[in-house]
Amino acid sequence: MYDRFLESYYQDSNPISEINQFKLYVKYEMETRLNNFPNLGYDGNEEQQINVAVITCAFDNKKVIKWLQQRGTHIKNEKWDKVDKVEKTIDDALKKDKQLLDKLQRPCSAFITMETEEGYYRLENYNDTVEMAQYKEKYGTFLGHEIEVRSASEPTDIIWENRGYSEFTRNWKKVVTALIILFLLSVSFTVIFFC
Repeated sequence: MYDRFLESYYQDSNPISEINQFKLYVKYEMETRLNNFPNLGYDGNEEQQINVAVITCAFDNKKVIKWLQQRGTHIKNEKWDKVDKVEKTIDDALKKDKQLLDKLQRPCSAFITMETEEGYYRLENYNDTVEMAQYKEKYGTFLGHEIEVRSASEPTDIIWENRGYSEFTRNWKKVVTALIILFLLSVSFTVIFFC
């Protein structure tokens, strides 16, 4: 999607930065769509303009976060030579690895905050609304792809380091955790039964 934005909408001569041009595009496009969606009656004013308050992007920075975690562990343990080694690794990667630098600057999610309750609920119902016949053709895709809109957790509830894990990894960890709990409960039941 971001490549499509760069090809079709990004203006190199514009003094606004690349990511801010992207945010402005998303803001304009989402406001246009939400204003054309049916009124849900939450604010009582059918003529009310739906506006996006803020858009915050998340980036694919799990590699750098892992390095920073290692660095923090070494600082905590006062292993200064290892701190220097991790800092050199980060510095070299950011200076020499153009692919990594591009990846760190490419948004992978957008967090959208609405100005009104009506706007919030129209966005909350976005996935269902774009499936309706009258909206599917015009709004079924965003930058050539289908998107999934869902409520975000509170920012303080998000463990940002875990955003880099794939769905498969998360499900695998859930299965392993469930098996460990089942094993411990079985052992506990057996001990209690024989006692």
